[in-house]
Amino acid sequence: MEHMKKQLLTIEQSLQLRIEMQNMEEKFEKMISSKNDEIKLLKQQNEILQNTTILPEIKKTNQDNSEILKLLKNEIVEKNINILIELSRRSYGELDIESTNLSFLLVNDLIERHKNFNNNWIITDKGKKLIKEYFNTKNEN
Repeated sequence: MEHMKKQLLTIEQSLQLRIEMQNMEEKFEKMISSKNDEIKLLKQQNEILQNTTILPEIKKTNQDNSEILKLLKNEIVEKNINILIELSRRSYGELDIESTNLSFLLVNDLIERHKNFNNNWIITDKGKKLIKEYFNTKNEN
């Protein structure tokens, strides 16, 4: 250690070093600023995505699918699936089933009254989904 010589920088070297450090600091500041802008943009995009209705719609679809799978296992649906299938083939029609079964199909939104013909019924979108799921599960077995 005694033999180490202390070497001083020349004025030119010192100035050059300061300029390099200043340039590096500027680059660093620009990079930080750029990243901060990117973070702000991502936060805005995230906020927009959180405020959209996509997630609630997906949740509702999953709930509907779960409910349809439950309904498929119901005894009344099993007994009357052929009537629902036949009703789906026709645009509308009368249903020759027990009133309790009719009420069950009605309150579960599988059928609804035809707007123009009081004694006729039409199948709902939910009823169509149920029939579709019935055929899908039937084909799986």
